[in-house]
Amino acid sequence: MTIAHEVARLRDAPVDELAALHLELAGEDPPTRHRGNLFRRVAWLVQAREYGGLDDATQARLDAAVDALDIDLSRPPPSAPKRTRRGDGLAVGTVLTRTYKGREYAVTVTDEGFDYQGMTYASLSAVARVITGAKWNGKLFFGLTKRSRDR
Repeated sequence: MTIAHEVARLRDAPVDELAALHLELAGEDPPTRHRGNLFRRVAWLVQAREYGGLDDATQARLDAAVDALDIDLSRPPPSAPKRTRRGDGLAVGTVLTRTYKGREYAVTVTDEGFDYQGMTYASLSAVARVITGAKWNGKLFFGLTKRSRDR
């Protein structure tokens, strides 16, 4: 089995199998059982076993860079703030994009409405009207919904 095939197989492996493989390859229990992180760690270890890992000089540079950050790595990082959802189901902070007539437009969902180029609009339809100069359903314009005939 090639390394590429082994890594591809690991993508669907159960967490317990990934953890056992991490223990075998790294000589220690994995620091996390988060499936995505564990897969990436094990995939790297499998490839490092076959092709070689970091050389001593590179590892020393990385260790020095981490030390220079003055971060307590024994503590978990602060969690990201939870995104609140508005009444229309959109999460505050979401950026909606649309390419129209060869130009990309971006709108940010806020608690108060929709921010477009520093202005706050009450609805996506109002933003779509500013962009196109015509009356549009804002959710349709930004691809959040489809026309009934397109479903």
